[in-house]
Amino acid sequence: MPLEIKELQIHVTVNDQQAKAVANAAPGGQIAKDAQKAMLQQIIDDVMDILNSQKER
Repeated sequence: MPLEIKELQIHVTVNDQQAKAVANAAPGGQIAKDAQKAMLQQIIDDVMDILNSQKER
């Protein structure tokens, strides 16, 4: 019998040291922009994976 998950809760703990390093990076610096682009790309990929898995049902 298949099991369908209706709701999924995810809790995330952010490493304080890493968060401070990102926050202290120059706001207009290339490192900050690259980090933002990488994070955005990861989020887009995750959302697309979720949408594709829902479409397969």
